[in-house]
Amino acid sequence: MEAHCVNMELKYQNQALKDGQHGQILNETSNKAKIKKEIKVLETINIDLEHSVAKLLTENEKLYKENEHLKQTYKDLYDSIKKTRVQTKDHNDSLIAQINSKTVENADLKAQIQEKECSIETN
Repeated sequence: MEAHCVNMELKYQNQALKDGQHGQILNETSNKAKIKKEIKVLETINIDLEHSVAKLLTENEKLYKENEHLKQTYKDLYDSIKKTRVQTKDHNDSLIAQINSKTVENADLKAQIQEKECSIETN
């Protein structure tokens, strides 16, 4: 296929020379060289961009994993705090119930002491 293209190019150049278009052929050859150079520059830029994209994708994946790890850590901490909070509330409720019970017991004992004092005074 490439040989066929080169053959066609040579035929075109020969015909152009016969027609007196030698300057145009040189100009077209120079344009082709410029185009090839531009293509090489663009290919180099494209390769650099592909490397940059690959680096960014790698960094993005790393950050995603770190984010997921942090989410899990904070979820675990939240669950732990929530569990501790419930345990603390239960413990506080238990202590309040004990205080109320002791307060009632203390009031009963005070009442008994007053009754005994009254009975001693009346005797």
